[in-house]
Amino acid sequence: MPEAKVGLVPTWGGCTQLLLRAQTLPAGGANDPLAAARAAFQTIFGGGFSRSALDARANGLLREEDSIIMNRRNLVAAAKARAAGLAEAGYRVPQRALIAVAGPPAKLEIMNTLRSEPEPGRYTDTDLHLADMLASILTGGREGDPRHPVNEEELMQLERVALLQLVRRPETRARIDHMLRTGKPLRN
Repeated sequence: MPEAKVGLVPTWGGCTQLLLRAQTLPAGGANDPLAAARAAFQTIFGGGFSRSALDARANGLLREEDSIIMNRRNLVAAAKARAAGLAEAGYRVPQRALIAVAGPPAKLEIMNTLRSEPEPGRYTDTDLHLADMLASILTGGREGDPRHPVNEEELMQLERVALLQLVRRPETRARIDHMLRTGKPLRN
């Protein structure tokens, strides 16, 4: 999840899908929207890397039903076979999921936890601004209510709004430019 390193949030459903997948993890779960939001937040904001496909599955980046192809040379053939199998089985696009969100109080809890990290100065103001926007998406925005699930389109709209706000910030543009020039994240 490299987006956070350049001051952005994953869009095109990136945050939405990670939140959905976090709800299936043992530490998350649909019965605890806050735990799922925390898990997705840690994955995205931490910007870490998976060491293997099994590690990616354990962290919610891959689903149980996602295939793991060990040899890169077999990837295209496996993808073609999977697509053909789905077509033969009469594949239909699934219904958009309803997602349990934790709401604004959960966003505050995520942010308070981040601000109370024992290492002073670990996060810059730019980091905290990005974290605040990410936590807002993952908890359903200002209108998020744990009693009323939201659909995928609503969360993806929050992703788009956040991305457009972030790319207008000089701090974000500086991070992007620095990463393109040096290949390393900027701490501004």
